[in-house]
Amino acid sequence: MRGRALGELSKAREAHFKLLGLHTKLFVEANPIPVKWAVAQLGLIGTGIRLPLTPLSQQFHDIVREAMRQAGATPTGGLRVVEGKAG
Repeated sequence: MRGRALGELSKAREAHFKLLGLHTKLFVEANPIPVKWAVAQLGLIGTGIRLPLTPLSQQFHDIVREAMRQAGATPTGGLRVVEGKAG
């Protein structure tokens, strides 16, 4: 059992570090603005937002997009939409 737990810890650590840059960059502006922008880039939601939110500043688009790419969170990064939800 211990070996299995260590293997899972290793996988969890690998996933953590793969996503760490994205987690950091999703706070370049007030939450949830960058998150909504990123999810819209994946095609999972529309691009419209309601007040009091504002669009993600243009200066951050490439920063968040690159963090998404490094994390494998791209439209071709293995996400699939099932019944209107990512799965």
